[in-house]
Amino acid sequence: MMVGTERTILVAVQPPTEPADLEPVFELATATGWPIRLLTVSAPETAAIERDVEGDVDVAYTGSVDQSAEHGPLVELQAAFGARGIDAQVDVLPGPTVDVLLACAEAWNAGLVVLVGRSHLVDNRRILGSVLTTVLRAATRPVLVLPTAGPDPGAGYRAAVERLVDVIDRNDHDEDAAELREAAVEQLVAEPEAGPDRNPARRLRDALHRFETDHPTLTSAINDVSYYLSGMGI
Repeated sequence: MMVGTERTILVAVQPPTEPADLEPVFELATATGWPIRLLTVSAPETAAIERDVEGDVDVAYTGSVDQSAEHGPLVELQAAFGARGIDAQVDVLPGPTVDVLLACAEAWNAGLVVLVGRSHLVDNRRILGSVLTTVLRAATRPVLVLPTAGPDPGAGYRAAVERLVDVIDRNDHDEDAAELREAAVEQLVAEPEAGPDRNPARRLRDALHRFETDHPTLTSAINDVSYYLSGMGI
């Protein structure tokens, strides 16, 4: 990956991130005139899809976002910068989060690295948790951290349960994970507006404890749900 000569602002985000969350970045980009590189480090299964979509493009180092529903929020952020006259490019790259961030900061000649994420959402723990500590220790570029307020954690829990069901369905685990899927669906229909119902949540916890898998994506989804259940004291 060749190092660019023009200064950029590297903004590492994990959806959901709203344009309002990036107000300081808008101001910095306007003041410096530096273009924006919006970066999301993808999960391995997304990386494989990206390779299929892009063909011969090595998306581990370069690439632009696939204009699909999966990446719609990133495209919306790109459009928000464009509406203010700020050049912004979106990249969805696979690999270890810290390694990708540091490599891109060098390759894109980042005058500033911005880490954005909602600290209580599972998808953002890697951005504002251990990733932050490691990046701050290893970065050779200035780093700005933008933790955002985000919605009620109950919404994050519901999203994690929805992802668990989706992963089971997409990977044909229905027979192995029938009980787990049933418990997850039961939680989803348990009056979501009122927050997680504790009885279905306990049934889901018990199903999680009984289920075993070595499938990495399913294991990740299970860990995400377990994280929220632990936070609820269940």
